[in-house]
Amino acid sequence: MIPVRTAKYSALILQGLRRGWHVAKICAMGKAGLINTGDEPDPLFPQRATVFDWVGTDAQFAELYMKARVAGTEAMVDENFLISDDRHADSEYIISEKTGELVKITDHEHINRSRLRVDTRKWYVSKIVPKIYGDRVEIEHKGNVDITARLTAGRQRVGADVPAQLDDRSAERGLLIEGSAVRVADDGSELV
Repeated sequence: MIPVRTAKYSALILQGLRRGWHVAKICAMGKAGLINTGDEPDPLFPQRATVFDWVGTDAQFAELYMKARVAGTEAMVDENFLISDDRHADSEYIISEKTGELVKITDHEHINRSRLRVDTRKWYVSKIVPKIYGDRVEIEHKGNVDITARLTAGRQRVGADVPAQLDDRSAERGLLIEGSAVRVADDGSELV
């Protein structure tokens, strides 16, 4: 049975989503008492699975949930700048085995982890708000296509002069269209 959704917990979960936090973090902070004004642990704070059950069964909460997720993308984009600009752990000092002196080295693991954090947030916001943060694909057609010349060339390849082969009946019924590919077979039937 799904625990009953309360206004207090709903508000705290939606607040966390608007801050760009993921549901697991919100629930863990709620249980530890770090998300609300009190510093007391709250063992009744809903679990992650419960929040997703509410999203699946409560249309009103699902709508509020999605709006909060969209609002939270702005916090994630802002966080990307913080992650990208933070260089404090990109290097560290170690003692060189050769010289015994203190040497500054680059911490590639930290740099790659930061890149992954940024890329994950970029991917997520591009899916939630594609009109703003999604990849834009623009197709631009340059040049002209002369349809009449192409149809004429096609007729010449086939060796048929369409207007000459149409009988009077076909022209009367409106089958002769300028530039059309209607042909009349030897037995008088029309080929398209």
